[in-house]
Amino acid sequence: MQALIGALSTQGNSPNGAQSFVHAHILSRSIDPKPYLNMSNARHLVATLFHSKKMERPTMRLLKETGRLSATPTFVVGCYAGLEKIGEGYGSSLKMAELRVCISVFFLFLLSLILHCLLLQFLTALLLNFIIISIRIYSVL
Repeated sequence: MQALIGALSTQGNSPNGAQSFVHAHILSRSIDPKPYLNMSNARHLVATLFHSKKMERPTMRLLKETGRLSATPTFVVGCYAGLEKIGEGYGSSLKMAELRVCISVFFLFLLSLILHCLLLQFLTALLLNFIIISIRIYSVL
């Protein structure tokens, strides 16, 4: 992929050719990442994620259950870091509910990471614009 984009940037008349190609054919696609992630050991993944961020070890707690011995039981499990509830998941078994809460916590973390990067990028652009404007003002004076 990098070779293709590099070839487009060197072959084209403008550097915007490769950028427009990437936006038109790669970034315009919406991909659901859930099927590509192996969540067979989701609880370990969430625990490792919390450990890497120096957060308290996550604990799974059964919040609600209905019809444990019936044909269609429902379990609601919450994921807690200390006293703070991080996520919630449901399922027809305890394992399914734990898996769903781990997946939701993992994607919540990814979303917060993406938003943090976008905020950082926005603030950097804002700071650069402020510097450029202040240089222009001082050059006029």
